[in-house]
Amino acid sequence: MSGGTERRGGVAGDVAAWVFLALVAFIFVVPLAWILSTSLKTPGEIFATPTTMLPAEPTLENYAEILAGSFPSYLVNSLIAATGATLVGLLFCVPAAFGFAKYRYRASTGLLYAAAGTRIFPPIALILPFFLQFRLLGLIDTPFGLIVADVPIVFPLMRQGHTVRISQPLTQMRHEHEDAARLLRDIEHAAHGMALPAE
Repeated sequence: MSGGTERRGGVAGDVAAWVFLALVAFIFVVPLAWILSTSLKTPGEIFATPTTMLPAEPTLENYAEILAGSFPSYLVNSLIAATGATLVGLLFCVPAAFGFAKYRYRASTGLLYAAAGTRIFPPIALILPFFLQFRLLGLIDTPFGLIVADVPIVFPLMRQGHTVRISQPLTQMRHEHEDAARLLRDIEHAAHGMALPAE
């Protein structure tokens, strides 16, 4: 009796979980589907009332107009900024994660979580100082200036992700390598002792 009740309770829990997940997926998918549908409508149909979910006459004119304009250059600038900021972040965050994993000292744990805590600093506060410095150095409207401007935005995220998350597997890897080195040393000592002539 209790087994059947537990099974029914488990099934009911699974059904409730699937219903909840379906509802969450619906909430996230419907706006994306609406955006896609709107992109295939004509301007007159977009602003028509009542509105419809599916376009009456799907068209690709909106995409053609965007590609014929300045969108490709905007896309290239975004790729340059994202790639450059990511490489700069990796240049600093991966060595920091390795340092936290390899070297342990009194304040290492506090510094590790202090680095993650810098996410509370709003990057928007750097706009005015950045603008003044960029104007002084002539970096306005340049790819390098765009990369430098993006670094304060992505750096806290990468610093938390790489410094905190990468340091954990690196710590485990360090311990495994140390264990392997001790094992090889013990094997070498044992083999050396066996190779000595008996007295």
